[in-house]
Amino acid sequence: MAELSDIHELRRFLGMVDQSGKYIPNLAELIHPLGELVSKKNARVWGPQQQNAFDAVKQKLSSTTALAIFEYPALESTLSADASSYALSAVLTQKQSDGKWKPVVFVS
Repeated sequence: MAELSDIHELRRFLGMVDQSGKYIPNLAELIHPLGELVSKKNARVWGPQQQNAFDAVKQKLSSTTALAIFEYPALESTLSADASSYALSAVLTQKQSDGKWKPVVFVS
C-alpha cells in the first residue's frame, strides 16, 4: 500500500495501530505526521513525512521485536478482525508466559 486513499482509511489504520501500539516504542512520535492529517485544522496533504511515518509503522509492526513466535496449542490465542465494504484486516495474538498478550501475525 503506497498511501491511504482517504481519511476513513487513515482512521482505520490508526485504530489498528492503537490496538497494537503498546508493542512499539515511541509510537506517538512515529505516527505524529499521520495524526496531523486527522485534525480538521490542518491541510490533508499526503507528503513525504506522512509516507515515511506510514512505512515506518508498517515496518515496526512486522518486526521481530513486535511479533511473537506462534506456539499452538501451548498458549491461549485470540483472533481480532475488522472489515469494511472493501477491506479486511486481522491480528492473531497469544498470551505469553509473562501474562502479556503479543501479536503473532497481522493480515490485511
